[in-house]
Amino acid sequence: MPTYHDVFANVENLPLGYAFIYRVKNESVELGSDDVGFYISKSGTNGNVAGFLPRALPHKQQSYTASMKFRFNVDMSAGNVGAGIVVGGNTDANKFVMVRYIKANDRMQLTEWDYEAGSTSVITESTETFTPESDTDYILEVTVTQNVGGIAVDAALKNTAGDTLLSLSGSASGHYPIFGLYWEFGTAQTGKIYFVEATINFTEEPNVYKISVVKSPDMNIYDYVGCPRLVFFEHPDGTWKPYHPVDGYPRVVLRWHDEAGNAGKKIIMYKIVGDPRDPASWVGEGQVFDRDQLGWDSVEEFCLLWRKDDTWIALVGGLKGGTWSIYRLTSNDLGVTWTEDRELKSGHKHINIWVEEGGLIHALYNTTPVGDIIYGQSLDLGETLNDIRTFSGYSQGAIYCAGDKFIVALHVPAETDYKYYNRAYCDIFETVDFNTLTKIAENVFQPIPELPFTFYMNGLSYSALLRYNNSIFLAAGVLVVDHDPDDAFGDQRQRHTAVLYDPVAEYVEKTETSLTLEATPHIDGTLKYTLKAKLTDAEGNPLQGKLISFYHYTDPSIKELIGQAETNENGEAQIEYETSQTEYVIAYFAGDETYEASWSNEVELHPEQYIVEETTRRMIVDVITPIMMIVIAILAVVLIIKVLGEAFKE
Repeated sequence: MPTYHDVFANVENLPLGYAFIYRVKNESVELGSDDVGFYISKSGTNGNVAGFLPRALPHKQQSYTASMKFRFNVDMSAGNVGAGIVVGGNTDANKFVMVRYIKANDRMQLTEWDYEAGSTSVITESTETFTPESDTDYILEVTVTQNVGGIAVDAALKNTAGDTLLSLSGSASGHYPIFGLYWEFGTAQTGKIYFVEATINFTEEPNVYKISVVKSPDMNIYDYVGCPRLVFFEHPDGTWKPYHPVDGYPRVVLRWHDEAGNAGKKIIMYKIVGDPRDPASWVGEGQVFDRDQLGWDSVEEFCLLWRKDDTWIALVGGLKGGTWSIYRLTSNDLGVTWTEDRELKSGHKHINIWVEEGGLIHALYNTTPVGDIIYGQSLDLGETLNDIRTFSGYSQGAIYCAGDKFIVALHVPAETDYKYYNRAYCDIFETVDFNTLTKIAENVFQPIPELPFTFYMNGLSYSALLRYNNSIFLAAGVLVVDHDPDDAFGDQRQRHTAVLYDPVAEYVEKTETSLTLEATPHIDGTLKYTLKAKLTDAEGNPLQGKLISFYHYTDPSIKELIGQAETNENGEAQIEYETSQTEYVIAYFAGDETYEASWSNEVELHPEQYIVEETTRRMIVDVITPIMMIVIAILAVVLIIKVLGEAFKE
């Protein structure tokens, strides 16, 4: 039986998996967490305020039982206060049903809230009354049963000893089961409402996509966190990889969107130290950009390239002067200051990239308002960005190179209105050249109206593809409309960063290879060298029949091919090379379906030094050889005389 147990003490921002939605907001609240649990705090007395935190659970139209522990940290005589569980919602997301205790009449109620009418209807309530004590834990238990046309609800309020204090039973038509934490403050009431822990039990297995929310906004300063983008690193050998050259962990940047500015505010980098589905794997490493550094109105996508000399290049979707554009930014001080290098695409945004080992950038982006996705390339690390083709019917995308093919996620745009806002989902493709896309999955995270007010209702946006072991996972922003009346419609929503639990594609693991090179000069007086490369696997076993390319250069960025040769049974390949200048040579194995590509060590050639050494050697030989011949001749004569003398004596 699937069970979900959440403990709310000392959580970061919101409890992960929960969204934050207002029912009514005539006064401000603050959110936080301490050793007791997650709390909503109200200090003003200008109006009432209420809301709930729906939990994203992968169960559609399934019955459940749940318990929730809470406490009031308020003056119970000062005014109304309430807490409870949201147990259902309708597919139009304009009504929800809750079981709540309210101090206004000291009863437990089953009620329906109607957003369009702006009113609460009591379906049923407990016959008994009870007044909770402040700073005391209570437990609310519910059983929610999915019936034809609605839900049936049984509920009980208990103390921690298990004694039933209040109870009720009722039903609500037109609703589907959901789970959420409900809270409310009357106008005169101040203090905190704590949620300590919650447990939800289902009798059936999950029947929709399971997601893991890894980052949530705090809903005090920030109402979005999302737009994940992989960071690409230039390694010491000049190749580009989607992981750090020292520790081997990937980095992802996330955009934080502030409530005050109603726009993208800052970019934070995270190191992913394990499974990206585990929130503990996302370790913050600090801010890399803030829109105020360049005086922008907003920032969205931030694609970072980290060069081996610690300079940064970023391809960024930014809003300036009312126009979205893709900009190329540079930083020489690890993001302390940024320079707007150039505007690449006026009227475009939603950029996402993949950087090949050699530096070729594959990019996806579109025009604004949202148009079809454009595929482009850059051959110069983003100094230019050239449109190649358009993929119609899609609005955003992500790329990951999985061995000899690319995995591409393209977003299917859907309806945009007050209730749903941007109900996008994904199709997943394979391609080798971006000319032909082969669909391998469709309707990934398609919105589910039967799970209203949760992340499942509204789809996803701003995605990235992340590799863990041999699997490719989809990370994206998941969202809800938060009904915050202080925000314009364009900002009346929130995003959280989530990773789909099941992989969207597989990564074919290749065996690592090692390539070494040595250059041996000839001793025949010519300017020739024998270049010999040796290719082995990760365990040192020689690889036979692999094509090795040999290059020479003086400028590492401009390598010229000398020639190619196949490895023999010892993993060795060699060619002859003649040169008259000081330069470098290097060997390269391009990889294949089984083995990873690899570069050899570089070898510096000094033919002029060899010429001097060889000339000196020959001069010495030319002088010494005649002398040695004379000495040998004299010794031979002496020996003959000695032999003849001995013969005469006899």
